[in-house]
Amino acid sequence: MSGASEQAIGASRVAIVGLRRSGLAVARACLDAGVEVLAVDDSPEDAADRAASAGVRLLGPASPDVLATVASWADLVVVSPGVPAGHAVFSLAGRLEVVSEIEFGARLVRVPMVAVTGTNGKTTVVTLVERMLVASGREALAAGNIGRALTEAALSPAEILVVEVSSFQLAFSTTFSAHVAGWLNVAPDHLDWHGSFERYVAAKARIFANQTADDVAVVGAEDLAVLAATRALAARRVSFGRGGDWRVERGALRAPDGSEIVAVASMQRRSAVDQLNGLAASALASEAGGSLDASRRVLEEFSGLPHRVERVAEVAGVVYYNDSKATTPDAVVAAVRGFSPRTPDGDSERDEDPFGRPVRLDEPRRRGVVLIAGGRPKGVSLDPLAALGPDLAAVVTIGEAAGAVEAVFASTAGLALRRAGSMAEAVAAAAELALPGDVVLLSPGCASFDWYPSYGARGDDFRAEVARLAGRPPR
Repeated sequence: MSGASEQAIGASRVAIVGLRRSGLAVARACLDAGVEVLAVDDSPEDAADRAASAGVRLLGPASPDVLATVASWADLVVVSPGVPAGHAVFSLAGRLEVVSEIEFGARLVRVPMVAVTGTNGKTTVVTLVERMLVASGREALAAGNIGRALTEAALSPAEILVVEVSSFQLAFSTTFSAHVAGWLNVAPDHLDWHGSFERYVAAKARIFANQTADDVAVVGAEDLAVLAATRALAARRVSFGRGGDWRVERGALRAPDGSEIVAVASMQRRSAVDQLNGLAASALASEAGGSLDASRRVLEEFSGLPHRVERVAEVAGVVYYNDSKATTPDAVVAAVRGFSPRTPDGDSERDEDPFGRPVRLDEPRRRGVVLIAGGRPKGVSLDPLAALGPDLAAVVTIGEAAGAVEAVFASTAGLALRRAGSMAEAVAAAAELALPGDVVLLSPGCASFDWYPSYGARGDDFRAEVARLAGRPPR
């Protein structure tokens, strides 16, 4: 473990925008290096105690006068991940260097990094890679968009960092580079922030921008947009998924040489999405020095993360799943398709759900998924949801996007639609609409910020309401 230096930071005066966990990590690193710091926070009442405890001068919200002070005083501006699109701080980018916390932290890293981005699945894959490397005997630590600031992790004794990187963080990076970097997939998301799908894709592609021929780029072979954006890479390219180097073949996840990583039947989570995540994580971990045996053990034991197709309870023959993390239509499609009783060719029913649990094929009234969807729109089209009609028993709509979700399914014959004004109403409506053998799935396809401060809070509320429905105290 070693401290930061002014030379590594590249500035003698740093302004931090957003003084929460990552902003405080930046502040501590700067102060330890003898770099002057001031902070800007749009909730100064909340940030005052944090600033005082860290010994940081707090200017307050980003008013024109505050930004003028920053522009004349700072050498570098570091923007925390939670700063929203259109924030006034980005107007400074033409006058001085404005970077994300990921970029700042990367300047302090002195050990190899594995970096992962993608519209869906990156937290799960980062978690798997960290566990695979630890199981291989490496002192690995997950950081970045997963929760722990990269700046904090950079000053830890870890020997390898596994970093989740968002499009926001990549958009304001300049030197960020990982020895092994993975781009899982891409679908329209955060267009309110980036302005267009093309700019969103370009931000994601920056994960490979500073790699060299000595590095490795891991890409999703099933995502045409990712493939198109990564035709010319300096790094050695490795692919995963159908048609890729790391693939599913003869009932098992397999390495490029055909070696078996794990039998699909041995995985606790084995939906198509889980298999892709397992391939991506195995490829990334292997390229970073992990063993296939470690990958197998992790994939056999992994039961998933909260709010990601998380099994909550079975009540009256109906199983409730929390997929609050699904904030894009593509994520909803993947989740619902995982529960479809139809095989991929649409002919016959399967005998188990995505997690290997028996489905009730003897239930004559079995229909499919009761979907709870809606929330705050993110500037992307909800039209991809329309393809789910045959897989759905009913749809309960919530939040600001309730009307838009209803419009998508308005022409689906025989599909029951119900609007709810709260999560309690949504769960009650779903329970009324569901029949034994059905699945109730909270998979909103939208942001949570109309009713909740986070997707986690939304998922927790769903779990609490299901617990009440089951007649037990919420946990």
